[in-house]
Amino acid sequence: MGGRSRTAADGTGGRWDWGRRGSIHITGPDPGNKPDIFANSFATEHDRKVITDALARTRTIIGTEPFASIVNYEQTPGPAIDEAATARFATEHGFTANHSVGTCAMRSGNGVLDGQLRVHGTRNLRVIDASVFPSMPSGNTMAPTMALAWIAADLIRNTPAGRRS
Repeated sequence: MGGRSRTAADGTGGRWDWGRRGSIHITGPDPGNKPDIFANSFATEHDRKVITDALARTRTIIGTEPFASIVNYEQTPGPAIDEAATARFATEHGFTANHSVGTCAMRSGNGVLDGQLRVHGTRNLRVIDASVFPSMPSGNTMAPTMALAWIAADLIRNTPAGRRS
């Protein structure tokens, strides 16, 4: 290559917020059993459009200076594919980079938890993590999870939420 390195662009793509809903299920009574996780990635037309648009935007960025002068070729999926092939590639090779939420969501009627974060049908079992959120926060899950933990501590101590001593 004449001393010049070849730089490739990989347009696999990722996305943080999705419209789809996956599921997680226990596979047996042994806590050592691995759960059955179904992410349901790219299940909706919206999700497929978002990932395809993200790949198109990545191509635009890589084709603009200063990237254009240092990227020699597009490694994946390759520049010579049509929109349908691009969508197929994006859904087969793209990834989700979100923090899973909602597997134990508090919901009216059909939720896993009651308003005190207790699992229905159990005694003294609470869930206190991002799985209780009914939908993905628009930012990182750390701050809302910390806030949830503070509220849960108040619930457990039977003090009104928000009062600190």
